[in-house]
Amino acid sequence: MKIFRSSKAHGSHQYQPELATALNAYSRSLGDNSRLKEALEAAEEAVNIRRTLAGERPEIYTQPLVISLRDVFNLHRQRGNHRDACSTAEEVADIYRNLIHDGFKDFKSDLASLLMATSNSSLELNRNARALTLIKEAVRLYAQLASSAADKHKPLHAESLDIAHSCYTRLGRDRDAYQVACEAIEIRENLGYEQSERDSKFFASSITNAAKSLLKLNALQMLAKNSHRRYQFIPNSSAITVKNINRSLLFYGAIYRVALANSAVTTRPWKRQNKQSRYIEK
Repeated sequence: MKIFRSSKAHGSHQYQPELATALNAYSRSLGDNSRLKEALEAAEEAVNIRRTLAGERPEIYTQPLVISLRDVFNLHRQRGNHRDACSTAEEVADIYRNLIHDGFKDFKSDLASLLMATSNSSLELNRNARALTLIKEAVRLYAQLASSAADKHKPLHAESLDIAHSCYTRLGRDRDAYQVACEAIEIRENLGYEQSERDSKFFASSITNAAKSLLKLNALQMLAKNSHRRYQFIPNSSAITVKNINRSLLFYGAIYRVALANSAVTTRPWKRQNKQSRYIEK
């Protein structure tokens, strides 16, 4: 980097792309060693160089610029600076959208993951309505990706729905929160999650989300008064084999026991007649 900087000091911009690349690598190395402040400084220097280059040759340097900006975004989040992270994310998201519009469809997954992370940062700042707007776009993108790439993007689609549940819950929209939690359960059930501890933990989280929202909607009272109706908000027992799921079911077992006492539990309210997300248009 000293060599590249010395060429800049002598008025030559020939090695600026290489300097930006070196700064990016240096920033990531610093970040891996928890030297986040120094990592951020190096990443921001790389951004400044690549922003200038992209202004001159956008067809060549726009994609490297978005990589550097994404590093800055991640470092702001790691340092707990969610306000600056959200500000950086707006610029990154606009670049991704323009690239997608220009035909670079591979950036859809990058945009979706950015929106999901930014939604979480917005929740940290109590910007709940903004977080919901961001996660809705992420859900739409993951739904599109999941429909065209087998099961590759479905776990992330379910994770985005979990974040949507948090947004709706904070906004007091418990019915919408329950619906998206059930949709996340359906996705994970269809994937047959009985494998890793991480996957089952997320499955259990979706079950817990649905149960919490159902409690807020006075589900126990509804079940008691309408014993002829059939409810089931958890997957069939054969799918429940991991400790995380069992813990959630034990905690919310009261709801399930009432359902069993009042009906032959055979239906699942999360099973959608219309396969599009039910809350997207709201």
